[in-house]
Amino acid sequence: MLLSNIYVDNFRNLLDFEITFTDFEVIVGENNIGKTNLLSIINMVFSNKRIYFDGNDFNNPQIPITFETTFLFSSPDEVAVFFDPEGIINPENNEVKLKLTASWIEDIGNVDASFSFIRDDLPDDEKEIEISSLKFRQSISCYYISASRDLRKEMNTRSGAMFELYKSFFPNQPYLCNL
Repeated sequence: MLLSNIYVDNFRNLLDFEITFTDFEVIVGENNIGKTNLLSIINMVFSNKRIYFDGNDFNNPQIPITFETTFLFSSPDEVAVFFDPEGIINPENNEVKLKLTASWIEDIGNVDASFSFIRDDLPDDEKEIEISSLKFRQSISCYYISASRDLRKEMNTRSGAMFELYKSFFPNQPYLCNL
């Protein structure tokens, strides 16, 4: 499975931003151009933690944050990650498109977020298939370790990204790390 494309709009400084991936990517650039923001929203969508946006995440609170991503599959085994009872896999190009839309509700200071799968091969009124975010998020692992990490904290707390990564590789091993 290849994460082939990401589109982000209105998330912090990412406005109408699109990136296409190949088999191997390195993200580099000047300070304050959005590298960390891109990794942050990827982590928000694909981690197993609750998705939380606040008012500062919206570049313009009057319009929604949009995050769209496309996965391409090269084998039936990869497709199995997305148990497909709703028909989310586009058979024409063997891809799954996921969309997150988050709107800021000023009155209550909260966010209304929804997930859907997009099928470009279907008629317009059937293209968007709304889903529960947990259905697919439990099948995709994403671990974001901040560049300003504290290794002791990451390994000694059961909520740290390093601990989560360790558990994913060694699920049946006892937690022995004590730095």
